[in-house]
Amino acid sequence: MKTDFDHSLADWEGAGIITPETAAAIRLFEEARIETATTNWPAMLAMAFGGLMLGAGVLLFISANWDQLSPTARFSIVVAAIGLLHGLAAWSRAKSEILAMTLHAVGTIAVGGGIALCGQIFNMSSHWSNAIGLWALGALGGWWLLREWPQFALAAVLVPTFVAAKLEDLFLQPGQNRDTCLGSFAAVIAIVYISNKPSWITHLERRALLWLGGLAIVPAVIAMGEGRYAGELAWWKLGFSFAAFVLTCALTRTVQWEYIVVAAWCAIPFSDRFDSLANHIHLFAGGAGLAAWGVTQYNKLLINWGIVLAGIAIVVFFFSSVFDKLSRSFGLIVAGVVLIGGGFLLDRLRRDLIGRAEHAQ
Repeated sequence: MKTDFDHSLADWEGAGIITPETAAAIRLFEEARIETATTNWPAMLAMAFGGLMLGAGVLLFISANWDQLSPTARFSIVVAAIGLLHGLAAWSRAKSEILAMTLHAVGTIAVGGGIALCGQIFNMSSHWSNAIGLWALGALGGWWLLREWPQFALAAVLVPTFVAAKLEDLFLQPGQNRDTCLGSFAAVIAIVYISNKPSWITHLERRALLWLGGLAIVPAVIAMGEGRYAGELAWWKLGFSFAAFVLTCALTRTVQWEYIVVAAWCAIPFSDRFDSLANHIHLFAGGAGLAAWGVTQYNKLLINWGIVLAGIAIVVFFFSSVFDKLSRSFGLIVAGVVLIGGGFLLDRLRRDLIGRAEHAQ
């Protein structure tokens, strides 16, 4: 989202009054100040849920009468609904920035539904990944025009989804366990979103990346360990991991050797046995590595999620390999002691790592 002082900063920088570094520092300071002054979480939550309910209500109303409408009427309704949402957003801009941002976001979300409905109206036959690609273009266009963080967040989700879906359509055969390849792809994206802080986006857009990565990392890691896969599928998993590496380097405009390590870790095949010790070591080593990387990057969120993954590895190891060897009552007692003691130790370790990161910073 462009702010009122962007043009002034550009003029001052062009006239040589301030340096580019000073302009960047002023921009970051003002964005943080504006965010603190204008953030109204109750209003934002109310409008977000209102936007979801509005979209759901429109879809239900249209679906109830869909069969009675002609193709021309259906297409007109789809285009009019998307245009109306963005038009209302533009009209409300002067009255409420949050309302305009919400309506624009709902309009961009509606683009995805509009693409799917248009395909159904005209009986188009194509790969579903192409529809995701068109939707991603809509989100990118919205972000380019509006410079608002919801548009950026949608693009940050849809662009990797399109790439992964296209790779799935091109290379994976029906019947293959695709979850492990897609999980590895998503895990690389999620870790890079948590670890990277691009300087060319705003503070709110960087926060959106952190939230997206934090929400996706655990499901992605679980998915990449799903199912039996060997031979050719294991090679495809490697290909998906390094495709995600290339995509993240393009999206973040940076190349770091740590990204290669992350892609390699996500590409390592899990054993098809749930109680395999190698799986637990794999997951624990990845979590410990993320925590150590977070210390070097002064990234608290990376430290926290590294500790979470390491803790999951310990808990799963206990319940899959140790718990069944004990009696039920004794096993529950030991499990309680392990969880309490392990949680305490992990919390102390997390605090120590965060303290080191803050001290080094």
